[in-house]
Amino acid sequence: MTVLELESRKALLVREILTDINDEDTFRKLNACFQDLRKERNDLPSLSSGLFKDLVAKATKEDEQGLCISTDELNKDIEAW
Repeated sequence: MTVLELESRKALLVREILTDINDEDTFRKLNACFQDLRKERNDLPSLSSGLFKDLVAKATKEDEQGLCISTDELNKDIEAW
């Protein structure tokens, strides 16, 4: 999904919430669900930019040294399993 598609879907969801949520009970339930989703997302470990850059540099170096396989080779290995 592209960024534009994501933003469009978010806008549609907000519009639905604004037009369809007309009572406090439904709003409370929706808010509770949203908070649960945010908590789940925040519970995931984050990857610092420094660690990300280190991993990319390591992968690039391994690729230059021929220590990795191509997507086609990986697909053949997966099919062989």
